[in-house]
Amino acid sequence: MQTIDGTVIYSASDLVGYLECEHLTTLERAALGGLVTRPDRVDPELVVLQERGEEHERRYLAHLREQGRTVVEGRQPRGGDGQPGRLARIQRDAELTARLMREGADVIYQATLFDGSWLGYADFLLRVPGASSLGEHHYEVADTKLARRVKGGALLQMCVYSDLLARLQGRMPERMHVVLGGSGHRVESHRLDDYLAYFRSVRRRFAAAVEAGQPLPYPLAGTPEPVSHCNVCRWDEHCTRLRQEADHLSLVAGMRSDTARRLEAAGIRTFSAIATLGQPLPSVPKVSDVAIGILHQQARLQHQSSGRSRPLYEFLPVEANRGLAALPEPSRGDLFFDMEGDPFAEEDGLEYLFGVWDPSEPEADGTPAFRTWWAHSRADEKVAFEAFIDFVIERWRADPRMHVYHYAAYERGRMGMLATRHGTREVEVDRILRGELFVDLYAVVRQALRIGVRSYSIKKLEPLYALTRDVPLRDAGSSVVAYEQYLRTIDAGAPQQAILEGIRDYNRDDCRSNAELRAWLEGRRDELTARAGERLPRPGPRAARCRPRWSSPRR
Repeated sequence: MQTIDGTVIYSASDLVGYLECEHLTTLERAALGGLVTRPDRVDPELVVLQERGEEHERRYLAHLREQGRTVVEGRQPRGGDGQPGRLARIQRDAELTARLMREGADVIYQATLFDGSWLGYADFLLRVPGASSLGEHHYEVADTKLARRVKGGALLQMCVYSDLLARLQGRMPERMHVVLGGSGHRVESHRLDDYLAYFRSVRRRFAAAVEAGQPLPYPLAGTPEPVSHCNVCRWDEHCTRLRQEADHLSLVAGMRSDTARRLEAAGIRTFSAIATLGQPLPSVPKVSDVAIGILHQQARLQHQSSGRSRPLYEFLPVEANRGLAALPEPSRGDLFFDMEGDPFAEEDGLEYLFGVWDPSEPEADGTPAFRTWWAHSRADEKVAFEAFIDFVIERWRADPRMHVYHYAAYERGRMGMLATRHGTREVEVDRILRGELFVDLYAVVRQALRIGVRSYSIKKLEPLYALTRDVPLRDAGSSVVAYEQYLRTIDAGAPQQAILEGIRDYNRDDCRSNAELRAWLEGRRDELTARAGERLPRPGPRAARCRPRWSSPRR
C-alpha cells in the first residue's frame, strides 16, 4: 500500500498481508495518512531470502531459454536523463507489457500489470493457445517461489496477477503456475476456477477495510495479537511494544490466540490479571479447567521472575520415562550435539556443520574437546555425515551407556533424512534411533518443569545455569546469514575463514549449553530426590537398547 505521485496503489502483498493480519492493513493505512511512521526493517535473513529468490528466478529464466522459448522484458530499461515520474514509469511499463501481449510474445519476463489502483509484477507470462481479445492465444502467470510446496499466499498473489491479466486479454487464464524451489524446475499448475471465489471474497473484505470514506483507524482500537507473519513484518517491533505496554495475554508462554480471546471475553484481559488470579480459579467457557490452571501457573512464575537474574521454576508431577525420569544415567562417553544448516544452499538445503562437545577427552587446557565436521557441498555433506555417524558408533561401542544430547527435534530428525538423501549409514542410523541414543533435552524440560520465561528456547533458559557465551548471542537465522556470506566470498574467489570461525564458536557455545543444561537438570533430579526422600527413577529397560552384534563402520 503506497502513494505514488498522489495515487494510492495496492499490491498483491497488501492483500496477502491483510489475510495474515488485519492490524497490518490498519497500520499501513495509518502510515499512508501520516498518523504513524512506517518503520524500516533491516533483516539480513530476509535479504538472503530475497537474493536466493532472485537466483531461483534467473535459473528458471535460463531454463526457459534452454527450452527454446523466446523471452522478452516487460519493463523498460532504467536510467538516463529525462526519466518520467514513478507513476508515469509504471504506466509506461504496463503499456509495454500490453503491447508485447498483443504482438504474441512467447514469454514476457517481469511483466507489469496495472489497472490504475492495483499493481503487480509477474515473474513470467507464458503464452498458451486459446482464443482471447489478443487473437488465438492468451497468457498465464508463472511465478518462482523458493518454497518446496505451494503456500496459500502465493496462490492469492497469482490470483491478483491473473485478474489484472484477464482485463488485458478479455478472458481469465485457465491456470496459474508456481515454479518451486529445490532441485530441478518443478512446476505446480493450479486451476484458477478453484480459487477465484475465495480470492474475490478476500478482495471485497480488503476493499471494505480500506474504503476511502472511512476515518483512519489509529490509534488501534485493540492490541494486535502475534501471528506467524510477525516474523517477517516491518511492524513487528512496533506491535511487540504495544503488547508489552498493554500487558497483553500473549506474553504468557504457551498462550494461544483463541484461548486469549476467550479469556478476554470472560473478563481476564491482561497478563497480570491471569498471573494474579485467586483461588478457586474461575471457569471460562470453552477453556478447560486444566488449561486455565496451567496458564495461571505459567503466568504467575513469569510475573514473579520479572527482574530476577535467574527465573523461578517449579516441578511438574513425576511420570515414568518422562521429564527428569527420562534422563539416562550420566556416562563418561556422553556427547552434546548441535547442527547448523542452511536451507537455501545446494537447492535442497545443506547441513554444513556437525558439532560435538566431548567432555570425555579434554584439551590441553582442561576444557572438553569440541569436534566439528564441515560440509560446503552436497558431496562434503555425505562425507561429514558418515564421519559423524561413525564417530558415534565407535563411541557407543566403547561405552554402551553413552548418549547424545541435543535440544529440540532438529538434530534427531536430520539423521534419518541424511541417511535417506545419501543412501548411506542406514543400518547405523537405525541402530542409533532404535537404541534411543539421542536424548532431547527440550522434551525433558517441558515434561519436568514449569519455568518463569516467556519462551522455552535454550537461549532463554541459559540464565538458569549462568552460561557465559564466548561469542555474541545470536539465533539460528544469524548463522544462516553468516554462512551465506561465506558462500558468496567463495563465489567471489576470496573465502573468509574468519566467518567460519565465528560460526564454529557459536555452534560450540550451543553444544556447551546443552552440556550445562544437562548438568543443571541432574541437579534438579537431586533436588527432587531430597524433597521426596527417595531416588528418582531412570528410564526403564528398553528392548531396543539390546546391542546387536557390531560390524566395523564402513569407511
